[in-house]
Formats: sequence, structure tokens, C-alpha cells
Amino acid sequence: MLSPSSQIQSFLDTQYRDLNFEKFCSNLKGVGVSYFVFNAMTNDLSFFSKNQYICSCFRYDIAKEMKHDWPSLAEELHAIELEKAITQVDSQQIDSVTFHRLAQAAGVISCTIFLEARKIYYFGLNGDFYLETF
Repeated sequence: MLSPSSQIQSFLDTQYRDLNFEKFCSNLKGVGVSYFVFNAMTNDLSFFSKNQYICSCFRYDIAKEMKHDWPSLAEELHAIELEKAITQVDSQQIDSVTFHRLAQAAGVISCTIFLEARKIYYFGLNGDFYLETF
């Protein structure tokens, strides 16, 4: 049996990057993840159970693309641009890396995904936030 961190990495490789977010979240819950956090500054996802840290996974795919034409972080959170990116990724018009690119251009420095509550909080540099339910 794979450890929870190995399972999470496998889910990340096969579902998150392939835009199967619902299945990804369901599988995370199955290995005890309650919430996870993406940090745009470090390009990593950190996973937590209700009472402890489980692991972190670096987003090599994003880091690779950042070497090319990556936008600078907006000084404030632009909700309309973020909503457009969310709509595009939800309808599978764009991939995960493009979504993160657009989110950063819209001012997102991090987001926290709460699996049971089915909520995603996107945070900007000034403490502003945008709430998405899924």
C-alpha cells in the first residue's frame, strides 16, 4: 500500500493536471486530506488532514512554464479576471498551468481548498480574497 504522500503525488500527476478536479478532490478525501494550499510564490501544494500536515508537492510543470512568458503578479486581486479563468478551467478550455498563469496575473498569491466545505479561497497580496464554491 502506498503512503498517503505517494498517493497524493499520483493523484496530482494523473488527475489534477488532467483537469479532473472532482475526482482529484474525492481521492484526496479518501486518503484523509481535509484541505490543501497552493502557494504561487513557491509553486507547491501542501496537504493537511484535520489535525496534521501530510506532505507538499512541487509543481514542476508550472515552474517550467515560468521560465518563459509568465506574467508578473498583479498588485491587487482582480476578481473579474479570476472569474474568467475559473470559468475557462471548469469548462476545460484551458489546462491547469494556464489557469495558474491567469490566476497569478489576476493577483492570486495563494489559494486554500477546503474539501468538505467545497470552497476555494483565493488570496491577493493585500489580504483581499475571492471565494469560489465547487
